[in-house]
Amino acid sequence: MTTLSIDLDEKTVARLESIAQAAHKDTASLIAQVLTAFTDTDEARWAEYEETGRSVAQGDAIAWLESLARGQRQPCPR
Repeated sequence: MTTLSIDLDEKTVARLESIAQAAHKDTASLIAQVLTAFTDTDEARWAEYEETGRSVAQGDAIAWLESLARGQRQPCPR
């Protein structure tokens, strides 16, 4: 295992410590778990894109998110 040092603001550290405590984990274990899950998800998304070439235009995604913020439920762009 390798140690990685990152700089975080105090508010973020406090939030992570609170979540770790609620989950009965130490903060380092929680952060490692979250980073592993993010990495797995991101790699899977990239592999799917490479396989299919499917993507959503940024403008379409933003318009959809803005419609949700206005309370208008619309199908997710594909």
